[in-house]
Amino acid sequence: MKNIFRYSLILLFLSFSTMISSQAVAQGPYDFTGAQFNGVSLDMNDHIDNSRGLHFKPDGTRFYHSARTSMNIAEYHMSTPWDISTAEFVREFDLTETVGVNHERPRPHGLFINDENGQEMYLVNRTEMIQYFMEEPWNIESTKHVKTRDMRLATSRLHDMYMSPDGGYMFIDDRETWSVYQFRMDMIWDIDDLRLEYMMDISEMDSPRGMEWKPDGTRLFLVDQGARTLKVYDVEEPWNLRTAVRREDMDFMVARQTPNPRGLVWAKDGKRFYVVCNTTNTLFQYDVP
Repeated sequence: MKNIFRYSLILLFLSFSTMISSQAVAQGPYDFTGAQFNGVSLDMNDHIDNSRGLHFKPDGTRFYHSARTSMNIAEYHMSTPWDISTAEFVREFDLTETVGVNHERPRPHGLFINDENGQEMYLVNRTEMIQYFMEEPWNIESTKHVKTRDMRLATSRLHDMYMSPDGGYMFIDDRETWSVYQFRMDMIWDIDDLRLEYMMDISEMDSPRGMEWKPDGTRLFLVDQGARTLKVYDVEEPWNLRTAVRREDMDFMVARQTPNPRGLVWAKDGKRFYVVCNTTNTLFQYDVP
């Protein structure tokens, strides 16, 4: 009887431990484990064509979306934060006078806005980095061009970008060199002061086309357009790509929603994320349990 009782206790303990471990894995923020498309999507065809970069206001009440063919950045407002089913187009910024006017053809893609003040804005145009300033915070119509930087000495075919919250680091993915570039900015938020620190090899990807970071700099997310998959790297030392490790167990397929995934954004609590399709100009909303 004692052996049977002991055996039953062991089974109960193992069962309980497995349940706790499973729940812990499935419920972490900024983790694709257990994530699902929640059935909510937004058709943006009336206002943009050829979807590219994506950025959300930190409170989840607005988002901004760059488009290549229509050459604009569209601003949408949401009456319920982080719920794109409540999104409505409000206004836009025309890119034709500031993108593709130098050595590069007009190919706007990656988009980033300084979350602290809603004023500094950055746009990737293949081998150019363009810096703007919104005179009225978060109002895209008040945007003014600040400067354009030629990136050809260090890069080849850029797509998406991200900047650390303190404005000290910039990251850009390149699908011709199969790299993610890590730049240091000693003069924060200023693209004139870029210093290349590291190039992370991402040659295992089919076609990198989007980027997002966990806000504390410990996890990097990349959109693999060719594989229609979102990929994850854990970063041991925050914002230092030299310490990045690929997490193949966390790959997340989006092929059922989009044949051409591009921009990726997480909600600030890490429990919801968004992926845009450039062929259908549709934004998809996903939840993490």
